[in-house]
Amino acid sequence: MKMVIGMQKSKYSEESSVRQTMKGLEVKTGSLQMVQCCSGHLVKLPVLVQVYKNCFEHYAVIYRDAKYTSSAVYLSLKNCKVYKSDNDNNEIMLVQNDIDGSSLTLQVSSKKDVNDWISVFQSENPPTAGSGSPSVRRASLMPALHESLEEDSDSEEEDER
Repeated sequence: MKMVIGMQKSKYSEESSVRQTMKGLEVKTGSLQMVQCCSGHLVKLPVLVQVYKNCFEHYAVIYRDAKYTSSAVYLSLKNCKVYKSDNDNNEIMLVQNDIDGSSLTLQVSSKKDVNDWISVFQSENPPTAGSGSPSVRRASLMPALHESLEEDSDSEEEDER
């Protein structure tokens, strides 16, 4: 005897998946080559790169090989500069804006995808203080206190003593 259970898609699950797509959390996913120097030789490792972006974060998750390992590298793209290689080898260099200046070189498979990956890696808006919050007039929140009033009342109290 077979029993078939029909499952209905809930309205909530459909709306949440649409919301995530509309917010653009995952911007781009693709297979690239990571270029590393090992013992004086250039080694190209296949990697899976996933770039995520929302109003707070912009980062890349780089998996070395999804078949054999689950470890990943997380790279904040908010604090990175993106450079296109001068050579004609479809390479993109990501350099972090920190003291170390560590960099990561990725090679794109086709020339037509290089500019697309560069635009995905670049942060359009550098982080600014208070960029996401509305401006609030702080003057109307609290009245200003005048020191002269406090000093006058203190001197009057001393005179009364």
